[in-house]
Amino acid sequence: MDDHLIRILLAEDNAGDARLLAESLREISAARFEMTHEESLKAALGRLTTQPFDVLLLDLSLPDSQGLDTVSRAHEQAFGVPIIVLTGTDDEATGLEAVRRGAQDYLVKGQTDGRLLARAIRYAMQRKQAEADLTRAKQRLELAQKAGCVGTFEWDARTKGTIWTDGLEAIYGVRAGEFLDTYEAWRRRVHPDDIEETEQAIQNALAGNAEYNTEYRVVWPDGSIHWVGARGQVFRDERGQPLRMVGVNMDITERKQSEHALRESRRELQAANQTLEQRVAARTAEAEHRAGQLQRLAVELTQAEQRERQQLARILHDHLQQLLVGAK
Repeated sequence: MDDHLIRILLAEDNAGDARLLAESLREISAARFEMTHEESLKAALGRLTTQPFDVLLLDLSLPDSQGLDTVSRAHEQAFGVPIIVLTGTDDEATGLEAVRRGAQDYLVKGQTDGRLLARAIRYAMQRKQAEADLTRAKQRLELAQKAGCVGTFEWDARTKGTIWTDGLEAIYGVRAGEFLDTYEAWRRRVHPDDIEETEQAIQNALAGNAEYNTEYRVVWPDGSIHWVGARGQVFRDERGQPLRMVGVNMDITERKQSEHALRESRRELQAANQTLEQRVAARTAEAEHRAGQLQRLAVELTQAEQRERQQLARILHDHLQQLLVGAK
């Protein structure tokens, strides 16, 4: 036996139907149920604001609310509580419309025993929990995509229809809902110089020749240029024909700007190095020229000193000869 207590709120104005439902649930030994009964929608919704419940059993013929509008009103104010509609007619169209408006399930009065009701309650609670988990996961994904400037898309290869997330629309510079769900709407945003290469990347992915992994520029409505990185996966039918492509777009404008700034810095550094090398070469040549001049001057000075010594020697020799001649 499941010891978890399932708290049921019943909105039913027919006391006999309410009693039958309570008795049918008492026959179920595999679970414990606690039922609270209200005879109007207003009273039931008021009870939801003061007490926690696991499920709402909702009759469509209440004194203050009739028909499918009852489901809509309850869904708006039920604060995440799963709703099971109780209808007096075996009308599948009405039941399906009730589900479309937010109910988890629908049951026909008089055709429901305790076992079927208990199973419907459990399934409704599980589906509502799964729905809540999915909503939270979607919210986390949207938050992560917004923080990371990422958006997702799904493109139908047959109809060319496209589904965009709000985050993806922001990457293309448009407000949510302004990006029409068509391939052409996307194509018009791609930079004219990049569209051919980008479409070729798509065709290669659809043909199975390569993964869809590319980068391209987009033009925002204000005329500014931004960069997008795109990756996607193609899903195929049993014959290998492409059905759809699911993928992500990421705003890589900042990275591209940083890469451009880095290339410019390297170019400027190379130019500065080249200028420095030229200056060093010029200074080296000048120094070598001056060294050559000094070497030549040193040679000339040495030669001049030799000539002076030779001339002095001749003068001294001649003077000595004159002295010797005079002495005789």
